[in-house]
Amino acid sequence: MARLGKERIRVSDKNDRDFFIDIEFIVCVSVEGMFTTTLDEADVKIIESYNVSLYTNGRRNARKGFFEANTKKELLLDIKLVLEKCFSRNLISEKIILKYAFATCASFCLTTEKEIIPNLGWSKDGSVDRVLGWQNGTISSHAANPHAIGVQMYVKPYHKRVYSYADGTEKTEYDVFSPFGGSAVDDTKYYLKWLKQICSTTPPNGTPTKEMEYTEERAKFFVNMFKSLCKLANSIANLGSPDELVKLIDTGKYLMP
Repeated sequence: MARLGKERIRVSDKNDRDFFIDIEFIVCVSVEGMFTTTLDEADVKIIESYNVSLYTNGRRNARKGFFEANTKKELLLDIKLVLEKCFSRNLISEKIILKYAFATCASFCLTTEKEIIPNLGWSKDGSVDRVLGWQNGTISSHAANPHAIGVQMYVKPYHKRVYSYADGTEKTEYDVFSPFGGSAVDDTKYYLKWLKQICSTTPPNGTPTKEMEYTEERAKFFVNMFKSLCKLANSIANLGSPDELVKLIDTGKYLMP
């Protein structure tokens, strides 16, 4: 593959000429006579920050930012159009959403009176409801796939923005909610800001997140759930030695009703 030399393209925002993208790249010619280039990784990151898609040459582990055309003029035009697309987008909707996920693991059965029992063979607490059969959380637990019983929760507020582009496409961006700037600076959004302050969390392994539009009442629901799970976790973590656990049992108190 022959190298033809370095090219440079600069495209400015039509609404703000001081805001621009300026890139340099090497143009090559393949043995088939095709003009090609692959943009620098730094330039690829800038372009993709506008939610504009870039492509590879199709090879395994190839970098994004590959362009190919029949002529050098067409190659430069293709790259210019991509840069112009970055500045063509218009914000068509923006709202605050709550991303959340739950992972629960509990394998049990129910009696006809909805009493929890350990398995279908247990009959000391009433007749088994065989229509319902085994109950599981989001994680299925059985003899070949045993798990500890547990509950995990994830919640985080985001800005959700939808943009339209000159070619008619629409794309959605998610940015972690920031309380600085815009209508988000509002003392009535106490629970939203509370959720923002939860740190060091990630969705449960293998559990996809869902989303709902934010309201303060919905944020309050997640805050209360977070507090409840933290209280339970803290109580269990502080049980300590078997002697301390026996003392708690002897008091007749329970961690949960």
